[in-house]
Amino acid sequence: MLIVFLRRPAFFPCMSKLLKPTKLAKTVVIFSLEDVLIPGNANPHVNPKKVKTLLEHLTKFAQQNPALHCYLISGFSEKTCREKMAEYGLNTYFPTTRIFAVNQAYLDAMEPIDRERYAARCDHDPYCVDEYYRQVQMQKLMEREGYALQNMLLVGHDYWFDGFYTRRYANVDIAFVASALSARGAPIPEKLDGLWYIELEWKWFQKLLHGKMPKPNYQPLDTWVSTTL
Repeated sequence: MLIVFLRRPAFFPCMSKLLKPTKLAKTVVIFSLEDVLIPGNANPHVNPKKVKTLLEHLTKFAQQNPALHCYLISGFSEKTCREKMAEYGLNTYFPTTRIFAVNQAYLDAMEPIDRERYAARCDHDPYCVDEYYRQVQMQKLMEREGYALQNMLLVGHDYWFDGFYTRRYANVDIAFVASALSARGAPIPEKLDGLWYIELEWKWFQKLLHGKMPKPNYQPLDTWVSTTL
């Protein structure tokens, strides 16, 4: 359960509506770090104030609804992830047990050639991102905690990495941050039919958590991917 001690509870003018636990459609929310909660190559204009306002609402909501579990999964190395979390003041909202980033155990499990390639990438770019790690960690999280797939939600932005690879691998729903859309890391303005597009605002997450969004249809995405191979 996410816990934050608030010095000024009045900051939440509408929280009186959240006093009773609610039956939720989505009980596990997984955030990508890069380009979603902090600026990245695809979305350099993330608004830190907007992000914190959303996370404060989620934190307060989770206090009243213990069934809700929020996680952060980053493709950065653990060291870089810690640095970025501190830089943008996000540690308050995620306990260390719910923050995952590329660690030594993951690297040790790589094939030697893949480990060498990853090391070479990091030598060239210390902020390199391993997109595959997110898929692996989500799968481990589901197996460890026994979460039902239909109750899980990934908040991402990339059609290929999040929408195609991770969704197909982990088989969970995804909400795309509309202001951060990308394809293989490159910004793209195109929206596809049938997908969930949101902004980092509480009103959107209320709809997602309570099942008030239309059922997503990933066929247009799969078709788009097949035509852009």
